[in-house]
Amino acid sequence: MTGICRAAGYTSSALLALACARTPQATVVGSSVSGQQLTDATQLVLVVDAARAPNCSEQREITVEPVEGERENIVAERWKVERCGSVKFYRVRLTPNFSVQEEDTPAIKGRPPRRFTPP
Repeated sequence: MTGICRAAGYTSSALLALACARTPQATVVGSSVSGQQLTDATQLVLVVDAARAPNCSEQREITVEPVEGERENIVAERWKVERCGSVKFYRVRLTPNFSVQEEDTPAIKGRPPRRFTPP
């Protein structure tokens, strides 16, 4: 169980706990981070992606590319998630705290796409 899903056990977030229980597996290629940071970022992307494709239970194939032009001391990557015949892109900022943002979600009434951060 990863850090994010472990945190679901300590919070009252039933939605997060349910998402973690139903999260598919993934193969990640190309990320610049490793260890627990990669594990936690992957889990967060998978939880978000599983919510976007609830009927797809196949393993995700994730290809990661660096994103240029971020602020200093911020590691940003573009995660391409392939699943069930479709592709979804997420921008993942890994330092100092990580967040996941859907790239192709249109802004609602001038607001930027929603960002997801771990609890």
